[in-house]
Amino acid sequence: MKRLLIFPALVLASVGLLFGCNQEPVPDEEHEHPAVVITEWNDSTELFLEYPHLLVGEPTGNWAIHLSDMKTFLPITQGTLEVRFLRGGEEVRSFTLDAPARDGIFLLDPVIEEAGIYEVHLDLATEQVLSRHVLPEVRVWTNASELPHDAEEEDGGIPFLKEQQWVIPWGIQRVGEQAVQSTVMAPAEIVARDGALVQVSAPASGIAAEELNRGAPSVGERVRAGQV
Repeated sequence: MKRLLIFPALVLASVGLLFGCNQEPVPDEEHEHPAVVITEWNDSTELFLEYPHLLVGEPTGNWAIHLSDMKTFLPITQGTLEVRFLRGGEEVRSFTLDAPARDGIFLLDPVIEEAGIYEVHLDLATEQVLSRHVLPEVRVWTNASELPHDAEEEDGGIPFLKEQQWVIPWGIQRVGEQAVQSTVMAPAEIVARDGALVQVSAPASGIAAEELNRGAPSVGERVRAGQV
């Protein structure tokens, strides 16, 4: 019995060993690099921006620049957006977008030739709105090996895209403390003001026949003096 139990185990181990010797090494999976997400407000507009990390001299994909009017919380539908990359206070590169690609969204694929950390100004000019948003640190990486790896996503979040917000009554306000009027929960009864309520009583008790009262006024209908 011992030989019968041990022999299959030895065969399996040998097969596994031979298979392992002939198996090619599996390369490491490529890491995903999270996009940069920015939300910023000023007195005129709300900025929501999501873009992939920038690599020197390479187009890395569109910047989706979402802009909303803070007065109406509706998308910006016209105007010019200038995007300027500055380093040490000096402008290195600028891009001008003459109009949104679609309501509320300007698209840009910037190519920057030198690595480093830039300050990016987004200047919007329309007939109704003049607005500037400043991104203090936008990094341009030398190569993809330097990019940060994918971070763990937080559980429990519910996505609510700007395209969804723009089609419903929606607004955002900065959280803060303020004085509010105190209230007290209490039972109450709503009655007519003095002199505006009249109680009409039947002169005799009994049952009102339906066929004789088809023309009777309904609840809420205006009546006149002497009306049956």
